[in-house]
Amino acid sequence: MGGNQHPTERAALLSHAIDLCTSLRDTLQRLGPSRLTRSPDGLVPDVFATIFQVHELESTLHRRLQELEEKRNDALSPLSRLPDDILRLIFQEGHDSQLLEHRIFALGSGFSRLVSRVSRRWRAIALDTASLWTYVRFANPKYLADDDSDPIHPWYGSAKALSTMYICNLDRSKHALLNVDMHLPALPGAQTMVQEYLRTCHDRVAELILSVHTSNSDSLSAVVPCVDRTAGVLRRLRLSLVHTVSDVDARVTVEQLLALNLPQLEDVELHSVPLPRMYQPDYTGLLSCRRLHLTLNRGSQFSPARLLALLRCTPALEDLHMMLLPQPDLNPPAADERLLLPELRRIKCTTTSVSPHLPFAQLVAPKLERLGVDVLSRLQNPGQSEDYVADVLGFLEASTAVDGQHPPLRTLGIKGGIMGSLDRILPHLPDLETLQLVFERQWSAVDEADYIGLIEQLSKPQPVRWTRTTSIREPTYGWLCPKLQALESLAWATPTHIRPLTELAAKRRAAGLKIGRVKMVDWPGQWVSATQGGAGMPDGPEGQYELERALAREVGSLECGQYRWDWAGAEAQDATGGSWRRVWRTGDAG
Repeated sequence: MGGNQHPTERAALLSHAIDLCTSLRDTLQRLGPSRLTRSPDGLVPDVFATIFQVHELESTLHRRLQELEEKRNDALSPLSRLPDDILRLIFQEGHDSQLLEHRIFALGSGFSRLVSRVSRRWRAIALDTASLWTYVRFANPKYLADDDSDPIHPWYGSAKALSTMYICNLDRSKHALLNVDMHLPALPGAQTMVQEYLRTCHDRVAELILSVHTSNSDSLSAVVPCVDRTAGVLRRLRLSLVHTVSDVDARVTVEQLLALNLPQLEDVELHSVPLPRMYQPDYTGLLSCRRLHLTLNRGSQFSPARLLALLRCTPALEDLHMMLLPQPDLNPPAADERLLLPELRRIKCTTTSVSPHLPFAQLVAPKLERLGVDVLSRLQNPGQSEDYVADVLGFLEASTAVDGQHPPLRTLGIKGGIMGSLDRILPHLPDLETLQLVFERQWSAVDEADYIGLIEQLSKPQPVRWTRTTSIREPTYGWLCPKLQALESLAWATPTHIRPLTELAAKRRAAGLKIGRVKMVDWPGQWVSATQGGAGMPDGPEGQYELERALAREVGSLECGQYRWDWAGAEAQDATGGSWRRVWRTGDAG
């Protein structure tokens, strides 16, 4: 009604409301606080009835004032002026941001319930937005109660696999696609959970998190029917196999999954899932997959040939994340066994030094934009580092186009392993814009020496090729990574760390190659010894500020931990100005 008011009519109503509020204020001032607090015991009936009537009138007035506050909020609050559709978008953004931050759907219902308890209008809008109530979790019936008042104990159990809250979510979600979380235990209750899922989730599950205890054959055999039940609309699948003793049955299950028709499946996470033995043309389940996350904890689940067999099923893959923990010794892959993934843009590989080769060495990715290599343990011998560098260089060479065009790699992240050999890799990355170097917060003397050597390579022109026009073959010099804009040097902020960065930034700035952003970890909370990069630690905060200010002058943006250096609007970056400002991120409390 208020949206159709003429401004003149609204002005008249506001003036009338002001007069009423003034009259109400004067009346309440005359009313004053209540003095009728004595017990009615001993009073004559007429006096008691009068006091009782006064108490009832006070309660009625209190309720009316509460209603008045609600009407005031509806009429005057800026949020109350927002249309319902805008509020729905805000609620959806809060709901989705919580899922993105925590990656746990159980927290996804928390925001929905929070906004539904703010006001009657918000509750009506939230309950009418089906996409806020799509999270459903199937639980072991032995730990549910048929009624809320019944005790929860394995001795009692229930005949259902959904609690009252998730039954409510199913009702509120209407016909929206669901996000389902189900852990199939090594208990008889798994059969009840599967039956309830098959009954309620036919062609309704867009995202399925399925954790299976493989010691129960019934649980493992239920994986394929659960996925196939919603094959036409499934967009994200996370499959985890728990307590896998033998890979034989689990591999059969994986091969059956690959043979399903899953036309909408774009995001897949496989944890402790054995890879297929070989590629088959009828493996069509991952044809639309764009993001693949693999976590393999046992060497028997992985081999280069099996990895290629799986990746052959993903011709549209754009994002590949592999975490491969202890692996057996493997023979080096043959050079002609490379696999072309034409759309692959991001690779993140986490492995241990037990592996003799990097898993992505067999791939060809001409569109690669981001590469991350994380070696969790120290290399046992220098030859292993050489093998890793050869893997990276071979991968980059294989991904280079026929005309010599390198892949457009713009972001490189390195942790351990090949840190000391980056000077051999960086000349092959002319388009690199972001270089991320990750240390275990504090570094050893070897790490520091490798780091200083790399900084020196980036701080001055390097010989890039020999000219063919001179008899003495004079070298041509050029800067490594001429497009470098961001350097994330993720180690403790110490003098031995900051000073080389300052020198690097100053030299590149003088050459017209200013670094736009530098990021470090916080200053150490405790004293750091000289062997851990703590030589010359400042005596107090002012010494820290002096080092930070010197670096901040040479770069566009300086971040240290959760803070960014701010010159506080100063015209000149003088010796005393500037301070740290908190960098707020999703989920931070204001």
